[in-house]
Amino acid sequence: MRRVLVVLGSLLVALSLTVPARAAFDDARAWFDSLSPDDRRSTQAELVVLGEDALPIDGRFGHSLYDALTTFQRALGEPPTGALSERARQALADEALTKIGPLAFEPVDDAPAGLRLDIPARFFTQRTATGSGTSYSTADGEFSLETMRAELDGGNLTALYAAVISPGDGRVIEASALSDDRFFVTGRLGDYQFSTQFVQSGAMATGYSMAWGRAYETEGRITAAWLSAHVTPEDVLSPDPMTTAAIPDALPAEIFSLPLEAPDVILLSGDITPEIATQFAQILSLRPKARVLALNSAGGDVEGALDLARAVRQLGLATAVPEGMGCYSACAYVFFAGTERDAAGELGVHQISTDSNDLVFAQSVLGDLLDVLKGFGVEQPVISVMLRTPPEDMYVFSPEEVETLNINAGSPIALALVPPEPGSGAALIELSSLKSATAAEQSLEYALSRWGRFLEGASPRIDAEADLFRIRVPVQSYGAATRICAAIQEAGGGCFVRPVQ
Repeated sequence: MRRVLVVLGSLLVALSLTVPARAAFDDARAWFDSLSPDDRRSTQAELVVLGEDALPIDGRFGHSLYDALTTFQRALGEPPTGALSERARQALADEALTKIGPLAFEPVDDAPAGLRLDIPARFFTQRTATGSGTSYSTADGEFSLETMRAELDGGNLTALYAAVISPGDGRVIEASALSDDRFFVTGRLGDYQFSTQFVQSGAMATGYSMAWGRAYETEGRITAAWLSAHVTPEDVLSPDPMTTAAIPDALPAEIFSLPLEAPDVILLSGDITPEIATQFAQILSLRPKARVLALNSAGGDVEGALDLARAVRQLGLATAVPEGMGCYSACAYVFFAGTERDAAGELGVHQISTDSNDLVFAQSVLGDLLDVLKGFGVEQPVISVMLRTPPEDMYVFSPEEVETLNINAGSPIALALVPPEPGSGAALIELSSLKSATAAEQSLEYALSRWGRFLEGASPRIDAEADLFRIRVPVQSYGAATRICAAIQEAGGGCFVRPVQ
């Protein structure tokens, strides 16, 4: 009897321990189910990118997903509830991007297959058209992906899914999932792993099959996970005629934009603030496959710029100054952070300025800056130009200097960004951004003495916004503002034009 009571007591204790665990599991399921289907798959894919190999990417909640979520929360120092906070979701996305960045994903509209997907452009250097899609592969053929489309039997994916998971040809199926609108299958064939996904598009199925050998084990796993959550049939893509995607009101749309004509680009167009790196992380969550940060800024807060520069380098992003745009002062630090760089527009530098009389502090900031630039591979002649140019002036590198000083890095970055069209609407010429009213007054006095002859009667002013003081010149038309700014730039100054909304 005593033995029976001990066993029953142990059982009751075990049951009491499983009740809160079950409640936590159910709460985590409720949180996960509240996400959109795309966000559910993206969360799973990001966990797989970070090493959760056994996790199915099917948008469904289960014990393996719960374990992966709680493991990630513990590593982040948060309670292991299985329901991610906004901070944890952002951290998950950021960590996954550090793994994804080196593969240099490139968005591709695959018209033959009727599919939009990301491909690891660093590896898939070979492209060949096929009868129903496109073949992408490495030069040695050991890592490849083929897109395709096929008619559906019975109007759904069931028959095609059954054919893909049926045994034969030595294939070993390791994971598979079928939902109403898509399915994926992963497995092994001899020394190769494979991943297949199809999405229903009307009466057709469109998708891909990817295979990789042992030499590409890590790249194949990451690519398979990323593609599982980032494939879209062309018939569901938005025909939105806007030039930029909408950004929620809570995010800094006045600084960042998401050009629809360049789906792998984020455009920074405005002053750099102390919070710029945090804001960039928020915007990046809307466009996680971005590989290029385009820059159009007069500069701003130095430490904010350095924070953003470090984030850009950590994520492995490219930077570009598109033709017709400019990147000046602190903006240049962000530009130099790019793993690839292309200054088709104007790049301007000068000494750092501070309203502090603390020489030790100023030297500390300068030391941080020089360390960062050295880490980015910026050559000494470029740094020397910056250090010799007074803070109230601006040195704009010529196209010849951009080439001879190795300011650009990597392959040219062709951007199809459209700058604001000249028109009759009013515009502002941005001359500089400073952190104190005193420095702004000095900069305004300098602007009048140096550029007054170019202003065509317009009067520069100081606009105080948050922690910045911006020197701006209001002009009645965008065309006149462009003409004035061009004259200032021709005389060695820095500026850019923004339309007044």
